[in-house]
Amino acid sequence: MNRPHTERADVAAPHADGDHGGDRQSTPAPAPTEAPEAAVENPKAPIVAPVVRLTVAQIFESAARRESSDPEAALAIYAQLAAGDGSWAADALFAQGCLEMERGHHDQARALLTAYLPRFPGGLNADDAHRLLQRLR
Repeated sequence: MNRPHTERADVAAPHADGDHGGDRQSTPAPAPTEAPEAAVENPKAPIVAPVVRLTVAQIFESAARRESSDPEAALAIYAQLAAGDGSWAADALFAQGCLEMERGHHDQARALLTAYLPRFPGGLNADDAHRLLQRLR
């Protein structure tokens, strides 16, 4: 009958020559160490994408890139940016007006460029807005 191996400090372990060591004290064998667990990927774990925060400049550039392929999306992005404050809001409102003019939507272009002037009278595109409005008359 096979018995499970047990270690006892009071029983000497046999030596290779069959000697039990006589009066030698037995020292317990070191406890087996477990191998460290390797990192296991969980195939069911959700994939978490890093959060990427775009700058206003990157958002504006993404709208500019979409003007020819998806002008409605570009206009929506410009409208969101134009609702804010600062130079990007001014650029976005002006870009909206220009894009509507290029698309032949003169009434919308006129309304956007007209809104630009009192809101950003000293804006970088104020002179261009005046010129474009002259062309739309």
